[in-house]
Amino acid sequence: MKIIAIDPDLYKSGFSQYDTITCKMDEISSFDMFEIMSRISTLVFEGKLEKVIIEDANLIRGSFHGSTARENVGKNKGVATILINFCQNRKIPFEPIKPNGHSKTFDNVQIFKEVSKWTKVTNKDARASFAMIYRFYRVLD
Repeated sequence: MKIIAIDPDLYKSGFSQYDTITCKMDEISSFDMFEIMSRISTLVFEGKLEKVIIEDANLIRGSFHGSTARENVGKNKGVATILINFCQNRKIPFEPIKPNGHSKTFDNVQIFKEVSKWTKVTNKDARASFAMIYRFYRVLD
């Protein structure tokens, strides 16, 4: 079975896929929203999806300083909302989680590589999606 974690972004969202049978990461990358929906649909069709974890900035209460910060968070909220609606409408198990800086540790690429054992190139969003699986499910302990 697979657990997917998504760090939503307007153009390329972080995407991580963990295999609960092999206890290994299958994917740590970033894709556009439509590719993510396609990947989720394929896993559902194959009967291999356990859950989708979606970072949901809509769960944050408060204000963001600066117009650029507000704009970016607004875009990410929109993508999160679309992905959540996608899962709800198809009765796909999902868990929205509040952003709380769980990816800060993996801003450092070397630390990320040491912990994840992932050797392929990643961006910050991909590492953030991995952090959701790692921190909340302790998959590599």
